Amino acid sequence: MADDADEVEEKPAKPKKEGGGGMKTVLMAAVAGLLVAVVFGAGIFLGVKFFGGSHEDEKSDKPKKEAKSHSDLAAEEEEEEIGPLDEDGNPLPRFVIPTEDFIVNPNGSDRYVVVNLGIEVNSEEAKGKVEKDLMIPIRHGVLKVLQKYTIEDYQRVALRDSLPKIIKKEIRPYIIGTKVSNIYISKFIIQ
Repeated sequence: MADDADEVEEKPAKPKKEGGGGMKTVLMAAVAGLLVAVVFGAGIFLGVKFFGGSHEDEKSDKPKKEAKSHSDLAAEEEEEEIGPLDEDGNPLPRFVIPTEDFIVNPNGSDRYVVVNLGIEVNSEEAKGKVEKDLMIPIRHGVLKVLQKYTIEDYQRVALRDSLPKIIKKEIRPYIIGTKVSNIYISKFIIQ
C-alpha cells in the first residue's frame, strides 16, 4: 500500500499552456463589449434621428407658406385668448350666448351625454345674429362633433378639455361674418 501512495505522487502534473490565455480572454471580452456599445449607440442615434426626432425638424422641412399659416393661426389663437382690442388697446366687451342642452347618444352606446354651451361673441350685433339666424347651423355643427365620440372618449379629461376648440373649429364654416371669441362648456353630464 505504501507503494500505491508513492505512485500517485509521482504522476506528472498536466503542463499549463503558456502564452497568457487568461489575458487573451479578457482582451477579447473588452473588444466585444466595446463593439456592442458602439452598435447599441449607433442604433439609438439612428432610431431617434429617423423615428423619434423632434417636431422642430418636421416644421423646418415644410414650405414657408405653411409655416406662415401656422404663425398666423398662433397669432389668431393668442388674439382669441386675449380677445379683440379697441383703438386704445382695451379689450372689447364680450357677450356670452347660452345654448339649449345638447343631448346625444355617443357613438356605439345606448347611454347619453348632455352638454350645454356658452358661445362668446364681442358685439351686440353678433349676439343678435347668432341668437336669431345662426343657432340652428351652430347646433348642427355641435351635434356632428358630439355624436362621433364614444362613451370612453367622453370619460377622458383630455377630450373634455379640448372639446371647446374642436367645436369652435367645426362651427366656423356655419358662422361666416361673425367672430366667435370662445366656447364655454357650462354643463357636461354622462348618463
